[in-house]
Amino acid sequence: MFRELIKRFFVRLCPVHKNWIVFDSFFGMGYGDSPGAIADEILKRKLPYKLFWRVAIPEKASFPKGIIPIPEYSLKTLFTVASSSVWISNTKSNFPWPKKKNQYYIQTWHGGGLPLKQVEGQVENFLGTDYVLKSKRDSAQTDMILADNNLIADIYRNWFWYPASCEIACIGLPKNDGFYHKTDISTLKNKYFGRSDVKIALYAPTFRDDNSTEGYRIDLKAAHQALEEKSGDKWLMAVRLHPNIRDLADDLFTFDEIIINATSFPDPKELILASDMLFTDYSSIMSDFLALDKPVFLFLMDLDHYLSSCRTIGPVFYNLPFPCCYTNDDLIKAIDAYDPMKYQSTINDFKHNCFISYDDGHAAERVVDRIEEVIGK
Repeated sequence: MFRELIKRFFVRLCPVHKNWIVFDSFFGMGYGDSPGAIADEILKRKLPYKLFWRVAIPEKASFPKGIIPIPEYSLKTLFTVASSSVWISNTKSNFPWPKKKNQYYIQTWHGGGLPLKQVEGQVENFLGTDYVLKSKRDSAQTDMILADNNLIADIYRNWFWYPASCEIACIGLPKNDGFYHKTDISTLKNKYFGRSDVKIALYAPTFRDDNSTEGYRIDLKAAHQALEEKSGDKWLMAVRLHPNIRDLADDLFTFDEIIINATSFPDPKELILASDMLFTDYSSIMSDFLALDKPVFLFLMDLDHYLSSCRTIGPVFYNLPFPCCYTNDDLIKAIDAYDPMKYQSTINDFKHNCFISYDDGHAAERVVDRIEEVIGK
């Protein structure tokens, strides 16, 4: 207790350097996500800021020139955070003391997209007391949180415990900017699959809280055959499992020249851009394909089990504009019935009546504009 009081005393004494910015992504997992895109924009502009990045294992992390890695759990990080004028994080902060009046906290959140699962205040009674207290403390000191669509903005307003002083910035997510920049898809297909003359169907399911695997029994061989017969094109089936179950890939699937294990591919955004179609379940990756107007098929073999044993699903899930398939036969029938024009019309109606995206490729620029304004003050 005495040691903590000493730390608190020195933290309060640390002067705030107005040109210092500290970043964190997934509690020290390394460079990337929206904080990385914001840092890239700062480096691109050559602004006179010192950029610190909290990282769990600095010697194993890779950073661009101009980023200063600091060990996640160290006195150096403690005093760097206490001395930085801007904090940027994509998770709930684990800094135990509140920020000072002349510090500015930007929360980019790591989710975004369609709010499929109920979170925070929606399921407060099911969350641990410690998490709720930590989340409320984090919300209370947040100055700005970024939203990439109207649905998630409403969730932030109503369920994330943000005070009236917190700005919900409807400006898009920096991590999504790359979707709107010109990209050579053939180059990406060559990079990841060794050929560009094929179409890619990506199967990317989420994990189950109880570690069940029933929901992953998708017949990719049958889906592959149906796609080739339907379109007349050559297809590859790419499997990308959630990090929580990545070690199960070889147990769940037989990989060959048609079914490719893409779980360890380094850049999910490039994989999404290279893919022409998505099979998923309850994963927010469907939001990226929706934004890109690419076909999405939901494979929900274990829906009843998921609802009873895993997560509480929000109402938007039941209004999604994608074909819902509960068996492999359903999936084959949905592929056979797929009509691009009809599907696009359904997607357009959903976007017009329900889902308004704020992404346009310039979110990082807007955030850095705000940082310049804040630091200038």
